[in-house]
Amino acid sequence: MQLFITKYCLAAHLAILAVAPLFLSPYAVGWIAAIAAAWMFMEPSRVNDELPHDARLRVARAVWGDPLFWTSVVVAAVSLVRWLNGGIAQAYDAELAKWYIAESAAPMLPGSAAGAGAREFAGAVAFAVVAQGCRHALGKLARFAFLFMASSLAGLSAAVIAALHASGAGIAAVTSCVEFSLENPVFTGSVFGAHLVAGTVSLVVAFERKWRWTVPISLLAVGGNAAGLFLCAPAWTVALFAAAWAVAFLYSFSYSIKALSGAGEFKFMVIAGMSLAFAAFLSMFALPESSLMDRLSPFMTGDFFPKGYGAMRSELSRIAIAAWKGHPWLGTGLASFPLDLKFAQNVEWGLLLPFHSSALNGYLQLLAERGVLGALAFAVPLGLLLWSFFSRLWRGFRARRLPHPACWVGLLVLLSVAVEAAVEPAFAEPGMYVALSAFLAVSSNSFPKENQDG
Repeated sequence: MQLFITKYCLAAHLAILAVAPLFLSPYAVGWIAAIAAAWMFMEPSRVNDELPHDARLRVARAVWGDPLFWTSVVVAAVSLVRWLNGGIAQAYDAELAKWYIAESAAPMLPGSAAGAGAREFAGAVAFAVVAQGCRHALGKLARFAFLFMASSLAGLSAAVIAALHASGAGIAAVTSCVEFSLENPVFTGSVFGAHLVAGTVSLVVAFERKWRWTVPISLLAVGGNAAGLFLCAPAWTVALFAAAWAVAFLYSFSYSIKALSGAGEFKFMVIAGMSLAFAAFLSMFALPESSLMDRLSPFMTGDFFPKGYGAMRSELSRIAIAAWKGHPWLGTGLASFPLDLKFAQNVEWGLLLPFHSSALNGYLQLLAERGVLGALAFAVPLGLLLWSFFSRLWRGFRARRLPHPACWVGLLVLLSVAVEAAVEPAFAEPGMYVALSAFLAVSSNSFPKENQDG
């Protein structure tokens, strides 16, 4: 029992934390992060015959010497300042009889629109804990268990969304996830797409390690996330992550032919097929026939974007560039683009919809709201994770071994998110940022290396 707790309970805590930013309040995410961080140093996975004290000391030294940890501390500090320095909002000057954008309390520091900074700070804390836990405190099997549990929890959340929407409960958070729009997008579906890729890879792990008890839960890891992607994302995002899923599926199937015994590749195909059938059932259960046909229409016609989309995106991009030029270093503030649009000059309003919370260009919106320094703080941690990934990928190629499918999860999700960012800033969603960092950490640490527990 002690061995089971040491090996898998930390993975469970980190999996909960990786999914928590999607649906829980920032304060709940903070408490979960604190518990996971304490567990990471108290009961990390043990390498070979390592004693508990030695394992704790190893993890503490590894975290202390990790540049990603100190970068994460800086990112969390910037996010905290941005949260505390909120208050950017529309205000009315009675003397001049005009509306204007009220600045934050300290304009020379990173700021945010009113009520927008807490989720990012909680996400930054979750990112720091999950990334360090996956890099230093989990062994090989525990990392695989983390992938499976995180994708299963995300799939369970998608199934709950489908059930609540079908019941007509009228919960605002559920309605906003499913009834999204171009001008006011949500990015929950993109996070489900990321977990769909991870869930597909975790199927191979389940059969490889003979975790028979996980087979029913695999329906959530794959089918639940596939349904969540379809229900909560626009058609072009569904197509993008479906392509990433197809790559993960084909590679995992090829790997299973060589690595699994006892017709393991056939079982993999059967469970994957059952999972997709479950996803179709959830989608038909959650949506009325008319809405279901509207969702499927772009795949039949090829019209993934509305008429006039190109001109709309160009105009919004021009406004985002103008906002960034006015505040090049720190940006106009987190979640302030709707205000920048409202007070922009020389706007071709005929090209736009009545309201836009997105610039339809994630990179330009990131630059406009956070500035050069904020964009660097956002990108440097991902760059460090990528450096670790490619350095270990090179060593894996030199060893001439077929990499495990888990090695590719982070890169597939990163490429998908990078392409999606050309249209929407889904990468800035805290749930996506935490999931992406976790998958990159697991991928880079899944290449064969010495002194790794089995």
